[in-house]
Amino acid sequence: MRYPSLQAIRAAKELPQMVAKVSDLVEGELSRHAIELVSISAPERERRCRIIEGDTGEEAGKRLADVLREDGIL
Repeated sequence: MRYPSLQAIRAAKELPQMVAKVSDLVEGELSRHAIELVSISAPERERRCRIIEGDTGEEAGKRLADVLREDGIL
């Protein structure tokens, strides 16, 4: 994939921006185009929290590094 050049980015900023409301998409002029709303949902978020404790900062840091290695982050 190629990144756009700085000149292309600057030129794109000068182009007019089209802002559409949902009502425009459903009822307005834009509804003539093939637009089909299949579903709208918020993304599911998975939260996993672990509290890393240690008697000293160094010990907590080592435990944190171990947990990160187990999770494949390090």
